[in-house]
Amino acid sequence: MFWEGARVRKRHRHSPAPRRSRDSLTRLVAHAFDVPVDAFTDMPHIEAAGNRELVIDGCKGILEYGNDCIKVDAGRVAVRVEGRCLTLTSMSGDTLVISGRICKVEFAD
Repeated sequence: MFWEGARVRKRHRHSPAPRRSRDSLTRLVAHAFDVPVDAFTDMPHIEAAGNRELVIDGCKGILEYGNDCIKVDAGRVAVRVEGRCLTLTSMSGDTLVISGRICKVEFAD
């Protein structure tokens, strides 16, 4: 026969599902359970009450502390808060509350 010795390629009925990145899978699971993505990641959760108070969940430690700048290690990122008369009002577990006149919040890898 004419196909003897020819290579035969098997075809699969179903192609395998595409591989998802860890971030997209995390987003998918968070969406399915209707919870924030940061609940599954090493990212901080930050809430602001105007420009007078900032609550940061997921803190690992304080990197810099002063009246006009507080820098916090928050896992994958460092959070830098700039302003005037800044103070750490509360620190319990991995939650930190910063009070004062907050002018800027920066994130660094």
